[in-house]
Amino acid sequence: MACVIELRARERDATPKGVALIGSTQGIPGVWIVPAAVVDERTTPEWAWFSTHWAPSFDPSAFNDILRHIDDLSSGDETDEYGVLRPTDYAIRSTKEVLFTALIAILGQAARHRKASAFPRGCVATDEEGGLRIEWSKDDRAVHLVVSGTPGGRSYIYHELGEVYGAEDRVAGSVLAYWLQRLFG
Repeated sequence: MACVIELRARERDATPKGVALIGSTQGIPGVWIVPAAVVDERTTPEWAWFSTHWAPSFDPSAFNDILRHIDDLSSGDETDEYGVLRPTDYAIRSTKEVLFTALIAILGQAARHRKASAFPRGCVATDEEGGLRIEWSKDDRAVHLVVSGTPGGRSYIYHELGEVYGAEDRVAGSVLAYWLQRLFG
């Protein structure tokens, strides 16, 4: 069976603990769940569980675009006249961890409710200190994932629906998934 692995994520704040490999087999999208204790980072085990029912009609293009934009920023110019352009390694690693965990949570919700899943298109930018910011917006709704460039900096998830808005200091995939699904799902 020929497999193309498009994305990889360590699941942190959802169960079961393991590694989720999101990809497709013969053009059918799906998810492998592999227990973390037996994962070799360099290979995909032959016995990995592949499940197409997790992602009924899941289109990974918006998620892949966000990752591509992060990678483009990480290999671009370091600075310009306004400050830092390239995100720090910490910001990249932290942002991707939150994104992958949010994706797994969204796919899990879709499977539980037997409905199609989607990850909304977002706009990726850096801040002047090497942090990353991803913004999703439509009409009067918005979600912003803001990840600091350093471990001690402030990271948060901002959400807005019309006149109601707030910020969550707990930056986790489950929190991001909740707000993306609530406002765009």
